[in-house]
Formats: sequence, C-alpha cells, structure tokens
Amino acid sequence: MKKINQLLVAGGMLVASSSAQALLIDFQNLATNSELGESAWTVLNTGTNIDISAGPDQGSFAYLDGFYRTPAGLGVCSTGLVMGASSDVATGSQSNICGQSSDDNVNVTPGNVGEELVFTFNGNNSLNTIWVNNNHDSGSLDGKTINVTVGGVTKELLFDDVSHKTGDDFGYLFTLDDVQLGFGTQFGAGDELVLSFGGSSASQFYVSAIDVPEPAIVALLGLGLAGIGFARRTKK
Repeated sequence: MKKINQLLVAGGMLVASSSAQALLIDFQNLATNSELGESAWTVLNTGTNIDISAGPDQGSFAYLDGFYRTPAGLGVCSTGLVMGASSDVATGSQSNICGQSSDDNVNVTPGNVGEELVFTFNGNNSLNTIWVNNNHDSGSLDGKTINVTVGGVTKELLFDDVSHKTGDDFGYLFTLDDVQLGFGTQFGAGDELVLSFGGSSASQFYVSAIDVPEPAIVALLGLGLAGIGFARRTKK
C-alpha cells in the first residue's frame, strides 16, 4: 500500500509540473512564417483544444495579419477575401488576403457592428494570459477599451500603460483573473471566450499571443513513465 501511495504522489507531481508548463501561441510569428503567412481562416485550430473563429456574422474570418513593417497578429476580416483560395486552410504566405487592407484588425464591420474573435474550447483547458496590440494604427492602447465575454457575461477591459504595457512588440498584457475582469481561468468543452471591439473608449486591436497549458497528453505521458519506473522497481 505504501508503494501505491508513493506512485500516486509521484504521478500527481508529474501532472502538476506538466500543467504548470505553458505553451505560448504567438500569432505574430504565425502571421509571418513561411508555412502559414498572412491568411484568413473560417476556423483556426491552435492544436490545444482551442479553435478560433470570427464574428459577429458568418462572413467574418479570423485573420492572421503579417504586415511587414510592424508585428500585428490575429484580427478579423469581414469585407470578403481575394485570391480565391479556400477560407478553411492557409495555402502559404499571401493566401486568402482580406479584400480591404484596412479591415484586418478587430474593429467594426461595414454595418458598424463590433467585430469579435471567438475562442471555442473543445475540451478541458485553462487560459489566462492574453496579449493584444495596436501596432499598425494608433499604437498605444492606453486609456482604450475592449470587451471580454466569458460564459455570456461581458466586461469592459480598460488598458493603461502602468499595469498592462509590456514594452515589447506584444503590446499589452492582461489576465482573465485580474481585478478588472475577475473571470475564471478554467474552461470545458463548448465554453467560449470572446474578445470584441467595444466599451466606453473602444479601440481596434490585434491579439498578439495567448499562453495556454501544454496538451494533457504530456501529463498522461508523465504518468505512464512513472508507472513504468514503479513496475521496474517492483520486478527487481
């Protein structure tokens, strides 16, 4: 029984250490690398149980903006695409380009409805840290707002250069569990997180990056290795 308890403790430590590790999904880099490049997506799969789409209507696309002068990242195109490629996949740099070059951030639709990025969770996961920027346009987000919606509850996020500015190309950092928002960081299958243009001093923006735990398979692999080690010791 003592050895079984030791195995459970060791396994628990492995799970904890694995879940503590985070995977940075850098949309700025994805928008400029040779495999993806600037492209529009009906659904952008991050490989971490999180799919990203755009709204508020079906004619909007999640858009990786690889503007060459300053890093951008993930935005929204709601004015249609050019070059005729499939909107479901990126076929390389400069594919599925937004039909209007100024419509690649999270701003407003032609009908003046706030654009949104929808993060849909396909399984249990956590998400807390998000970076946003406005590098291409007015630069600073100080004193500007965006709307954050979790579980159908929308809150206004007000940025300031003291508590949010990172001092790098990623721009501004915020966490879902900070004092302003007070959201939880754990999500289950079917849950949605929505970032949208809005608030009392709404500003257009891009999502620079998000920080999520590595896939649960890492933790399961750790448990498997612990079990193998225990079995070898028992056999000896």
